[in-house]
Amino acid sequence: MRVKKFISIVAVIMFCGVIFTGCSKYEDGPSISLLSKISRLTGVWNVTTMNGHTIDSDYESVELTFDKDGDYNSKITILSISYSSDAKWQWADGKEVIQIIDENQITEFTVTRLTKDEFWFMDDDDELWECEKMSD
Repeated sequence: MRVKKFISIVAVIMFCGVIFTGCSKYEDGPSISLLSKISRLTGVWNVTTMNGHTIDSDYESVELTFDKDGDYNSKITILSISYSSDAKWQWADGKEVIQIIDENQITEFTVTRLTKDEFWFMDDDDELWECEKMSD
C-alpha cells in the first residue's frame, strides 16, 4: 500500500512540475498569475530603467498609462519640461506584444515580464525598459 501511495505522490509532483514550468508566457516571468494580463497591465507605470540607464527621478521621469478601454498615454519630463502623447493600445501575438497605435505609426513592445508591480518590455530597437507600477 505504501508503494502505491508513494508512486501516486511522485506522479502528482511530476505533473505539477510539467504544468507550472509550461505556464510562463513571458521570458522573465511570472510563471503563473491569478490576475489577468489586462488587470496587471492597466494603470500608471514609472519607467525606472531604459536599456541599462537608471532614470534619475530628480531630473527626469517617464510615465506610461494603460487604461482598460485601450487608451494609452506617455509622459516624459526632463528638467521640469513635460511632453505628453496620447494613443491607443492593444494586445498582439498571443498577448506577448503590445501595440501602441498613434495617428501615423504602430510601435510594438515585446513583454518580457508582467506582474502586478513590474512591467518589463523590449522596444522596437531591442532596448529593455523596466517599469514599476505607481497606481492602478
